Amino acid sequence: MFEEKESMWKKKGFYVSVCTALVCLLAIGTTYYRMNNDPQDGGFMKAEVESSDAPEDSMQPVGNSKDQSIADKNKATIAPSIPSDTPQPKATKKPQKKNTANNEKTAAKSGRSRKAAAKDTTVASQKDEKHFAFNEEKGLSWPVKGKVLMKFSMTDAVYFKTLAQYRCNPALIIGGKVGQNVKTAAAGEVLSVSKNDETGKTVTMNIGNGYTLTYGQLKAVSVKEGDELKAGETIGKLAAPSTAYTEEGCNLYFKVEQNGTAVDPLLLLD
Repeated sequence: MFEEKESMWKKKGFYVSVCTALVCLLAIGTTYYRMNNDPQDGGFMKAEVESSDAPEDSMQPVGNSKDQSIADKNKATIAPSIPSDTPQPKATKKPQKKNTANNEKTAAKSGRSRKAAAKDTTVASQKDEKHFAFNEEKGLSWPVKGKVLMKFSMTDAVYFKTLAQYRCNPALIIGGKVGQNVKTAAAGEVLSVSKNDETGKTVTMNIGNGYTLTYGQLKAVSVKEGDELKAGETIGKLAAPSTAYTEEGCNLYFKVEQNGTAVDPLLLLD
């Protein structure tokens, strides 16, 4: 009898242990299920790779479908796609009518200027040929009678006593007396009457064929710009020497130029 009771308790204890184990397993399973399917935790990655050869970009995490759709919508709104082959409008330059008109005016003005200069040159040439045709063979007459104090020299330096230095001399320095008359060496037109520190009162004349004559160290000048003079006419008198020629004494500064280049007057004086 005692053994039957002991056996019955053992069977009850076995069933209790089994039930307890089942309850524990059930609790553990429930907890695991909740942990794996809780929506607040964002879930776990459930997608499985069916084949080891599947491309990497096909493996994507499974997330909240609602959040994903919102993100896609924002992307579409912020950055709409623009086809790369869409033709872009080309910038076109407007014709510069104003500049073209200005250029045409400038060209026309320049053309008129050239024509005017050519006309002036022609008139001057005709005037020279008509009134002043300097004859090189006939040469020049001496504007004053006196001793040559300093010769023309544009290649070798000449010593200037007053300046105490060697320098080129583009003119002929002819000695004379204060008040001595100065006459024209050839017929021509008075281009200018001026004054400077080196040559004092100075008269420049055009005698034609590209030649000009300059008379310096004058006083009592009796001619003016534009006067047409014959050869041998008095244009003024010799003055006291300027500060550049005090040591040389009273003199006539006489320069001859051909087309703007100084030439030796002695080659033309008779």
